[in-house]
Amino acid sequence: MIGFHFFTLILVSHSPCLAISTDKVLAKNLAEREPEFAALEPDLPFTFAPLPGIQRVLSRRELGAFLLRNGAKSSDFLQDLCIERETARIKEADLATAIRAAVKLADVHVQILDYSHQPMPPGVLQFKAETVSLHALRPFYGPIIWPGRLLYDGRRSAAIWVRAMVWVERELVVADTDIRAGELVTSENVQLERVHEFPLENNFARSLEDVLGFKSRIMIRKGCPLSLAQLDRPWTIFKGDKVLVRVIAGLTHLTLEAIAISSGHSGDEVTLRNPETGRTFRAVVEAKGTAVLHQRDTL
Repeated sequence: MIGFHFFTLILVSHSPCLAISTDKVLAKNLAEREPEFAALEPDLPFTFAPLPGIQRVLSRRELGAFLLRNGAKSSDFLQDLCIERETARIKEADLATAIRAAVKLADVHVQILDYSHQPMPPGVLQFKAETVSLHALRPFYGPIIWPGRLLYDGRRSAAIWVRAMVWVERELVVADTDIRAGELVTSENVQLERVHEFPLENNFARSLEDVLGFKSRIMIRKGCPLSLAQLDRPWTIFKGDKVLVRVIAGLTHLTLEAIAISSGHSGDEVTLRNPETGRTFRAVVEAKGTAVLHQRDTL
């Protein structure tokens, strides 16, 4: 008889831990190893499951006491039972699906290069756009490190990460030659090309009209997409231009021609000079070659 119990203990000690898929150990979980628990309500909670990566041993004494406390028969053959959280390695396909959900674009391409390989409990993968550093993408497109979270048990989460190529195909304005700092963008030094673009980067120029006549703030290398942040808007009115000024003084409207003393964009105030009187005044740029002035003083 002693030999039989010793043989049973050897079998138990070599049994794998019972994997629990939720944050509570239920009677139906214990019934997988100890048939006596099948007599209880299946969803009757026994205790909280251990955290992922931690094993806990339930003693035969506490197992037996639980059975008796809930009106079931205990057994002399109950053994200590090892439990742990059910975990598994994250699947690449699930990572790609979570990234597409974060990007919210149907045509996004995702190529997983590397990721967190530690086993995780069942849960929901979550990536957020604001956790990606776009600085690493400039000036060339490449792989990103995207940190995320795995949400489980409704209130817990674990850190994960993925290294991936994530892109959409877009037609962007690309430098056809090196464009030096201070150089104007013309039809001679840019062209439209279909390129891979990171889907959360939306500052690249998508039409020639967006960039022609603008001045580059930095050196832009051949083959690089043009970002609007790299360009300065051209002046609507340049210093020295002749400007037609609409003067509005109450119900009186008149026009006069002036000379620009400063440059400005539409909506800016520029300094102008009345060539007949020599006086200077300020007016708001309306469009190329025109400005408006609400003024009562003589010009």
